[in-house]
Amino acid sequence: MLDIHERLLAVPLLPLVGALLCALFGAVKELKSWAHAPAVLCAALSCVCAISVVAQLHQGGTPVDFPQLSAERIIWFGVDAQTSRLMVEFGLSADHLGGIMLLGVTFIGFWIVVFSIGYMKGSPGFARY
Repeated sequence: MLDIHERLLAVPLLPLVGALLCALFGAVKELKSWAHAPAVLCAALSCVCAISVVAQLHQGGTPVDFPQLSAERIIWFGVDAQTSRLMVEFGLSADHLGGIMLLGVTFIGFWIVVFSIGYMKGSPGFARY
């Protein structure tokens, strides 16, 4: 099972994985009718992860960060010039207000995905869903 910090990372990564799987499902002739399934599943799992992060915030009260320790820096990209240096770090943090936003965005996003299935049904571009 993922710990709370990894679940915070899973909130934005799961929809991305779902989109990639939808592209793969749409490319295979036998799976075209199921092209929507990865998007729905990953959107639902992202919402569940957001709910668990907010539940942890409600119990513990302290913000949830990824990476957990400040010593564990994740460098997104860096640029070294002769006289200057730019390092862009990646990190996620969820406090109480951010948790409410996580709930709103993932819950509404899940329902957008669900209702778009009915909207796209019968369309020749459904496999590109």
